Amino acid sequence: MGGAMEMKKRINLELRNRAPEKVTELVLDNCRSSNGEIEGLNDSFKELEFLSMANVELTSLAKLPTLSKLRKLELSDNVISGGLEVLAERCPNLTYLNLSGNKIKDLGTVEALQNLKNLKSLDLFNCEITNLEDYRDSIFELLQQITYLDGFDQEDNEAPDSEDDDDEGNFPKYSMARSSVLCSSAFDLIPGVLTEAVPPFPCCYPTANETCRYRSVSVWLQTSLSVS
Repeated sequence: MGGAMEMKKRINLELRNRAPEKVTELVLDNCRSSNGEIEGLNDSFKELEFLSMANVELTSLAKLPTLSKLRKLELSDNVISGGLEVLAERCPNLTYLNLSGNKIKDLGTVEALQNLKNLKSLDLFNCEITNLEDYRDSIFELLQQITYLDGFDQEDNEAPDSEDDDDEGNFPKYSMARSSVLCSSAFDLIPGVLTEAVPPFPCCYPTANETCRYRSVSVWLQTSLSVS
């Protein structure tokens, strides 16, 4: 990630001259954190409901600001191994948390999420903790408030796409838990729609004739992609 944009600069780009308190969604995927710490985010982002910081080399959440309206937090493919108690203190209304691809190893680390009383969906896919015996039963017992773990409930029913669920804030489903595909560019697929280049970003890459979702710098886009 040597050539990746610094997180602070990426935030300024995403703002597009808007005041931080006007922003409800912020996507910082694939930028570079400051020595593993969050940089450039502060309490002025008080209206933020969706925050994505996938693949930014985060090791710590200590500098996460208070975001009382945040409902969805994407932290996949980082190097986080603990310190999750910060989430309940500063983002008490989280309903969806993606920690897939991090360094979460044991139940004691996840126990800190018990205080996220509104948490409904948790992703720990590709974390070492998933290798524990009775992993799923143990997590559901520990975090009795959640409905979905790694995209499925206790009866192995798949979580619905969140855009079909008014209670989930109308955000498109965006999870690395079910996909490791990186889209190199949306230009090839949606010519004339994007007005500026965006870096490669993770997306869900579904079966034929289903919906493949892409995100530009700050605008949600949806398109159908036929996979042969």
